[in-house]
Amino acid sequence: MRLFQLHLVESAASIGNRNRIVTGVRFLFRVTLRRHDLAAEIWHMKEPQKLPPVLRPEEVKRLLYMATSLKARAMLTLAYGCGLRASEMVRLRARDIDSEQMIIRVVQAKGRKDQNVMLPAEILDLLRQSVEEAADQARRWRCAGTPLAVSRSH
Repeated sequence: MRLFQLHLVESAASIGNRNRIVTGVRFLFRVTLRRHDLAAEIWHMKEPQKLPPVLRPEEVKRLLYMATSLKARAMLTLAYGCGLRASEMVRLRARDIDSEQMIIRVVQAKGRKDQNVMLPAEILDLLRQSVEEAADQARRWRCAGTPLAVSRSH
């Protein structure tokens, strides 16, 4: 078996491919041949941990400024700057942001644990600008005579 595994390494098969083949061989020994002693000696290879690519600061700025609206830029900046996952961003509410202590309370983060994340002042300013823009837009709609809710008579 060891010679077969060395052959797989020399044939330049990927680690995932080698593990699939070894799983089949292990099944053969354990189930078909009922040789549990041989099956116990077959090991899987661990996949190496790869670090994600890191963007340069100029690339991050360019990416964030490509957002089509202030709201989108605020959300992208918040996610990137505070290291929040997409699922955490979706569940984030205004009450989770503590501007006095400059923290964000992330409820049910990874591992279903609550955690506090630092909030940079620049991101807080961007969030406030976004909220002000949304409020201005709502005022413009109300001033234009557009009803906020559909009347019950329709």
